[in-house]
Amino acid sequence: MGEIMSKEINAAKKSGRLIPFILNGEHFFQKGMRAYHQRNLHKARKYLERAVKFDSEDTEIICQLAAVLAEMGEYQASNEWLDYILSELDSELHECYFFMANNYAHIGMFQEAEEKAKQYLEKEPHGDFRLDVEELIELIEYETDDHFEEALGEEEMLIQKHESARSAIESGDFERAILLLDSMTEEYPTFWPAYNNLALAYFYSNQYDEAIEVLNNILSKNQGNLNAVCNLALFYHFLGHSKKSEAFLERLRNVYPIHPDHRHKLGSTFGILGEYELAYRWLHSLQNTRYGMDHQIYHWLAVSSLHMGNKNKAYKYWKKTEDLDPEGEVAPYFLYMLESGKINLKEAIFQYRIPEGKGLDDDPFLNLIGSVSGAEKAKLVHLMLLRQHASSEGEEILRSYIGRKEEPYYLKEMAAYVLLKHCPDEPAVILDRDVPRTFTNESDFPENVLHSVGIVEKLYKANFSTAELNDILSSICTPLYIQSQTAPLSFKNRDAWTAAIIYAWKKVKKQPVTQRELAEQFGVSTASIAKYVKRIHAILNRP
Repeated sequence: MGEIMSKEINAAKKSGRLIPFILNGEHFFQKGMRAYHQRNLHKARKYLERAVKFDSEDTEIICQLAAVLAEMGEYQASNEWLDYILSELDSELHECYFFMANNYAHIGMFQEAEEKAKQYLEKEPHGDFRLDVEELIELIEYETDDHFEEALGEEEMLIQKHESARSAIESGDFERAILLLDSMTEEYPTFWPAYNNLALAYFYSNQYDEAIEVLNNILSKNQGNLNAVCNLALFYHFLGHSKKSEAFLERLRNVYPIHPDHRHKLGSTFGILGEYELAYRWLHSLQNTRYGMDHQIYHWLAVSSLHMGNKNKAYKYWKKTEDLDPEGEVAPYFLYMLESGKINLKEAIFQYRIPEGKGLDDDPFLNLIGSVSGAEKAKLVHLMLLRQHASSEGEEILRSYIGRKEEPYYLKEMAAYVLLKHCPDEPAVILDRDVPRTFTNESDFPENVLHSVGIVEKLYKANFSTAELNDILSSICTPLYIQSQTAPLSFKNRDAWTAAIIYAWKKVKKQPVTQRELAEQFGVSTASIAKYVKRIHAILNRP
C-alpha cells in the first residue's frame, strides 16, 4: 500500500528551490520524506506526526503518514487517519477507500475490506485503481468462502476490539482501554494478549493492585505465560518490591523461548532489569529474524556489550544502529563517547535516548521533551499523583530515589517535596552529583515546584477520572513543568493556570467547554485564561 500511496503523493518539491529554515509543517514533512526514502520508517513517522501537528488539515501529509503506518504494520492507525481525511477534510479523495480496503485485508477484516473496495468502485468506476480494487475483491471472495464466513466474522471482531484497545493505550485513554479489554477477557477467556494489555492499562493509570491481580489471574490459568511473568518482574521492580521482582526474574532465567516475539520480550526485560548477559543472549538471537532491521535492537546489544565490558562489540552495534537510524542522535553520541574515552556506564541504558541535556536538535521543543525519556515523564506524573497518597513503603522508595546520583535533579526535587509532605519531621536529602542538599520545609523549594503541585491539587479536585487526570498531567502539566526548569515560566496564578490547562485539554479531546464558564468556576478573568492557553499552545507547539 505504501508504494501505491507514495505515487499519489507529491512529496518532493522542485529541485533547486531554497527553503528557509522555519520550523513548520513543511520542514518536518521534508525531514519525514527523507527518512521514508532511506527506509527509516520509525524516523519518518516521528517527523510526519510532527508535521501533522503544524498542518492538521494537509491531506498530503496525512496520506503519507498513513502510508508509513501501513508499512510499519499499524493498519488500524493508518485507517483512522484515512477515515479522518474522508470525514473531516476531503470527502472527494476517493483513493482513501482503496487504501483502507488494503489495510483491512492485511489484518484479516475481509468484510470491511470488501465494503471499502466497493465504495471506491462506486465513487470511481473508471479510477486509476479500478483493476487493483477488482483484484482485491476477487481475493477477498476467495478467502471468505461461505463455509468460514461466520468464524471469520467472529475473528475479525476480536482483532478489531483488540486493536482499538491497543490504540486507546497508546493514546493515553486508559479508561476506555480498560473497559474494552475487561469485556474481552470475559468474552474470550483464553485470549491472553487482552489480559496482558489490561494489566498494562491498569499500571499506566496508577492502578497497581489491579494490574498485578490481572497478571496473577493469567498465571493461575496459564502458568507458562511469558509476557505475564516478564510484566510482573518489571512491575514489582518499578514499584520497589525488589524481592518479588527477583523471584519472577529467577523464573525467567530458566526460560528458553523459540518464538522471536518471546525472545524479544525476554531480552528487553532482562536489559531493563540490568541482567545484561542474559539480555545479550536473547537479543543477539534476533538478528536473523524480522527484528534484524530494528535499530533499537542493536542499541540494546551495544548497551549490553558495554556493561559486559566489551567496548569493541558495543562500538560495532552502535555503528549498526547508526546505519539503520542515520538521522538519529543516539548512536553518534555513544560512538563519540567511546572514541574519546569519555563513556559513562551509567549513561548507557536501554531507553533509546541520549543522556539528559546532551542532545542537539533544530527544534527546541523536541530537544526539551526528547531529553526526557518516556520512563522519566511517567515518573514525574506518578510523583505528582503521589502527593495525594502516603504510605510507609512509598516513603522508603522516595528516600532511596532522591539519594541516587544518576536520576535527574528536577525529578528528585519533586520527589523530595512529596517526601517532606508525607514526613514533615524528617529532612529530605537530595544527592546532587556528589553534593547533598537538605530540604526541611516547604520554603526551601523553588516556586515552580510549589505552584506546580498546587495546580495538580486543584486538578485533583476537578472531578476527573484517574485516566483523565493521568492524561492531563502527562500531555500538558509535565511539559510545562519541564519547561519551567530552563525558561522563565511562573505558575503563581494557580487558578488561571488550572483553568487554562483544563480548557486546552478539553479542546484537544473535543469536549464542550468555554473560557467564560471556567473563569466563573475558578474566579479568574477570561483574559488570564486566554493568556495562559496561548502560553500552553506555544510550549506544546499547538496551533
